[in-house]
Amino acid sequence: MAAKICSLILLALVLGSLSPPSAADNVLYTGGSLLDGQSLTQVFYTLIMQSDCNLVLYYGSRPVWASQTYGWGRGCRATMQGDGNFVVYTAFGRPVWASHTQATVGNYVLVLLPYGDVVIYGGSVWATGTHGGGGAAPPPVEAQPPSNATASAPAPTPHC
Repeated sequence: MAAKICSLILLALVLGSLSPPSAADNVLYTGGSLLDGQSLTQVFYTLIMQSDCNLVLYYGSRPVWASQTYGWGRGCRATMQGDGNFVVYTAFGRPVWASHTQATVGNYVLVLLPYGDVVIYGGSVWATGTHGGGGAAPPPVEAQPPSNATASAPAPTPHC
């Protein structure tokens, strides 16, 4: 539960920093796909799933990055998966490129930023799981010396 809350807060912060007219055009949510010919846009940048199965980021009409997956046929899709991995699949479901960002199952969002970077946000990797435990917080635990410790001179102060 804590992981979902953290993911939603992060998502809200990311989306809150985007200008309202472009919020829907530059974001791909968990489970979302760019199908043949579909794209994300942000200012001068476009991330498009081309009909030749190549996922390409353009600055205007100039390609600046590509998945190098051209030639796999029509009907490919680029999917933002629930494990945080962004994957290009052929029409037959064969993965031909991946971001290799898989982590825990959660809510992820792929964002095309105004300066042309494509970033995946979301998903907590680890948490204590103590959120919402109820009741008052327990008293702090003070460090105790081991039972076999003997009295000695104070430890020297570290120099920073």
